[in-house]
Amino acid sequence: MGNDSSGSVSGATRWTSAEAEGSWTLTLDNDVERTIYLEATTSTLTQPFDVCGVTLDGTALSEDDWSYDEATGVLDATYTTTS
Repeated sequence: MGNDSSGSVSGATRWTSAEAEGSWTLTLDNDVERTIYLEATTSTLTQPFDVCGVTLDGTALSEDDWSYDEATGVLDATYTTTS
């Protein structure tokens, strides 16, 4: 539907970004535990929206683990992946 893209982090971990109506999904094909410090903008989406929650593997992240700046459209999140 929108701005779908993919790439790699550190040469080995693949990522995929997919936009759907009212949502954005970032998928990591990850085989090691690591802490991710994510900064992403929603302003470049085909249909930008205000972020109201963040989930990791279907579980909501604590509000202490993410923030969203409505003025800039920037989402910041910190989380640890599992292998």
